[in-house]
Amino acid sequence: MTIRRGQVALFVAGLVLYGSAIGWGLPETEPRERPDSWATDELAPAGLLEEIANTIYFRSGVYNPKYPFFGYVIQGAPTLPYYLAVAGLDTAKARTLAVARPMGYLARATTLLLAAGLSVVAWETAAVLWGASAGWIAGLLTLLFPPLFYYGRTSNVDGPALFFTGVAMWAFARILREGLTAETSRWLAVSAALAIATKDTAFGAIVPAGVVVVLLEWRRGRALVVRTALLSAAVYLVASGLVLNPDRYWKHIEFLRHGSTRHYGFHYGSQRPLSEVLLQSGSFVAEHLGCLLVAAALAGCVLCWRRERKLLLWLLPSAGVIALTIVPARFVVYRFPMTTSYLLLFFAALALARLLAWRRWAGALLLVLVCANQAVRALDMTWLMWHDSRYEAGAWLARNARPGDRIGYYGTEPNKLPFTDPALPLVPGPTQLPTAGGPEFLLVVPYQAYETTHEYNLPEATYQAMRAGTAGYRQMVGIRGEAFLGRRPRLSVSPPVKIFVRDDRLATLRDREPVIPYLE
Repeated sequence: MTIRRGQVALFVAGLVLYGSAIGWGLPETEPRERPDSWATDELAPAGLLEEIANTIYFRSGVYNPKYPFFGYVIQGAPTLPYYLAVAGLDTAKARTLAVARPMGYLARATTLLLAAGLSVVAWETAAVLWGASAGWIAGLLTLLFPPLFYYGRTSNVDGPALFFTGVAMWAFARILREGLTAETSRWLAVSAALAIATKDTAFGAIVPAGVVVVLLEWRRGRALVVRTALLSAAVYLVASGLVLNPDRYWKHIEFLRHGSTRHYGFHYGSQRPLSEVLLQSGSFVAEHLGCLLVAAALAGCVLCWRRERKLLLWLLPSAGVIALTIVPARFVVYRFPMTTSYLLLFFAALALARLLAWRRWAGALLLVLVCANQAVRALDMTWLMWHDSRYEAGAWLARNARPGDRIGYYGTEPNKLPFTDPALPLVPGPTQLPTAGGPEFLLVVPYQAYETTHEYNLPEATYQAMRAGTAGYRQMVGIRGEAFLGRRPRLSVSPPVKIFVRDDRLATLRDREPVIPYLE
């Protein structure tokens, strides 16, 4: 692979764009127990090194089984040396703000580098499939890919998994064009294994690609096909943690089979109608790409059908994500079809490249419109992260709460809440009001996809009494971050925050006037 100046420019642009909000949601006050960020399912700073230590060193039997082990290795690569340098083997220091916050930045830095690198991978992949013009277009579209403006900034496993899947798909593209060689065999085997060992759902794209390679190459080079499979299996056995700690690995497999019991209404293998799941998956793909790119991708498929039908095999990994990971679970959120959307970008790049070659002015205009649409989505996400409603809510509580005041909250976990002084205890909010001795402050922060106006465990009657002021509390804050230009993405960024104050505390507040621009 020859690195071009344009690719360097895209990589640097990715570092700047994604890095502009890399500090979003990292702890800003001394943690009460664990230093959690606002990012759902983020590995760092709280549980990252703890999981690595429990898996390799302590072999404790107590694990976070959501993800395979390699996702922790990626984020821990820069974090562990830093931690050992500043804290040694003192595990308690990981729970202090001075150490935890830099750990969060370092873990996110790996995601940032891989997200920026994905645009280079996309450039090379499209150049292999469709030629040089499609290459730089695919790189540009990937740079502006809206999900990366969230998952390229946090230490979730989704960004790194997409990167390794992208590398595997680059190798797959080369095999479609050139056939299986010793070089492409190694690239495919290692990157595919690392993708699945980072997040299991990558197999939805990897398995169809692998089946195609076997069918195309078995007669010509079955020995190389077998070596590819064996190398991939060996890398996976180590990277996934199966060899290092079989107990943790099988606990992870159990999680995949049964899902989480900590969240209301969340489990795998549900009975949701297939049509509903497919429709929701399609709506997320449309949100990732926008109408213009979806239309361009469809046009690219038609062009491919008319000129190079063999390359329509590229659709199989894209469809495999839906068919092999989402449909069996009957469960889908914004990030699940992210790989599907990424792979469809290549057909859009084909259509845009052909239009540029045919009618340069029309192709340039459409490309500008497409990039502008994606840039608006990227700007909106960045704006929401910069102006997350919880920053304002935390500042309001810092001005008005006194040491010892209790903050009641609803939902499953408190890590979604504004960062507040550890002298303010967090307690579960009462489900029946009025009540004697209730918390001085109550926070309502709907955060899950199934929570619209308030949390699932806050009864509607109690919530309505709080809003009406008949529950012994008065609403003093009602805010939600709004998109700068377009519309809010379906992600838990800058959620609505409502703060209710117990009636007998109203007279002691510094901010006596309610701030309720968000009424819903």
